[in-house]
Amino acid sequence: MGKRFLDKTSQYGREPDLCGSKCIIKGTVLLAEILSIAMLLMSSSGGVMASPEGMPPIGVRPGCGDYRIVSNRSIRDQLEKHCGTSNENDHIELLAALKHLDPSKEALASAQRGDFRLAAIVRGGPPAPDNERNWIAAGVTCGSLEQMNVVVFVFATDALGSRSQAEVQRRMSRYVVAYNSELITQPGFPEQLHCHSGNHPQQ
Repeated sequence: MGKRFLDKTSQYGREPDLCGSKCIIKGTVLLAEILSIAMLLMSSSGGVMASPEGMPPIGVRPGCGDYRIVSNRSIRDQLEKHCGTSNENDHIELLAALKHLDPSKEALASAQRGDFRLAAIVRGGPPAPDNERNWIAAGVTCGSLEQMNVVVFVFATDALGSRSQAEVQRRMSRYVVAYNSELITQPGFPEQLHCHSGNHPQQ
């Protein structure tokens, strides 16, 4: 009996040593699973944390819009990589990406996904205290729009540091106008928004 007890004791005494490699393996697997889940959650939100409906996702640099409505992944990656800086090289890359961004194809792709949010331009300066809305769905006039009906694509400003930055803002604004004009013509666009082509100064 004593020998059996000693055998068990020595066996139990060896467990921490045996667990050493096993525990490391189990811990590594668990960590990998946690990282996989985290990456899955991030990929489902475009690689960044979620944000209030229609606003740029948390973690995006100031001055960057929410480009997740862009279906062309390579162009979207370029927009996200080079946005929100005063570097002229970034502006050149943005202009090259925008040159290959087709608003008609993108509007069709959004409609096929069931995403009918209009692209919006945020105007410079803070919103008035009695009006939280400081964006405009350029290119269209709608009966009523809420934050949930738009996605901020451009942050417009008068404080432009260079011609290349001004050109990026101009091209992005032109894209918003064309995209919105195409999106409202797609089958399935919410009729209750009463949208039609044309700018409206109070949008």
